[in-house]
Amino acid sequence: CTGLTKIEPVQNHIKPELLTHFHFVIFLNSCFLLMFYYYIFYLILQVNLYTHAYVMVHSISTLHELGQSLPSLEEKEEFQDLNLGPLVKQPVVYDLFKFPSDDEVPPVTTVHILRLLKKYMDKEELWTKKVDLRKFIEYLCQEFKCETPYQLGVRIQSIGLAISVSAPLLIHF
Repeated sequence: CTGLTKIEPVQNHIKPELLTHFHFVIFLNSCFLLMFYYYIFYLILQVNLYTHAYVMVHSISTLHELGQSLPSLEEKEEFQDLNLGPLVKQPVVYDLFKFPSDDEVPPVTTVHILRLLKKYMDKEELWTKKVDLRKFIEYLCQEFKCETPYQLGVRIQSIGLAISVSAPLLIHF
């Protein structure tokens, strides 16, 4: 290692025509990476906006149904096909649902919640009284055998709106 006192730039040992080709390849790779990052950033923005809109529009929203509807953003079959990682590990999903990231999403749908709401209202005779959301959530936890309400993967914005809009349907369930 005695002759390596001076480090020469790599460019001094490469032919100029190869160097320009090398720079062109680096430029193309950089463009490809920028396009890829832009696509991923755009897709994450779409998922975030869609998730917020989904929760705002639905008085009862479930993580299961959200996971079924999100792939339609890119005409995919499942959320995993979007290559963004697990749905429950998305920051926006955690912020809105507080679902534990280690658990599997239960197949709870809005129809399940409405049927259990009718059953709960019949059992507690609440058709003319106000439904306490906290007690209803506790009832859901008992029915689905969950330790915490967060394991349900359900977000209820307004139980009153759900009752008033679906009351004619609840009678026939």
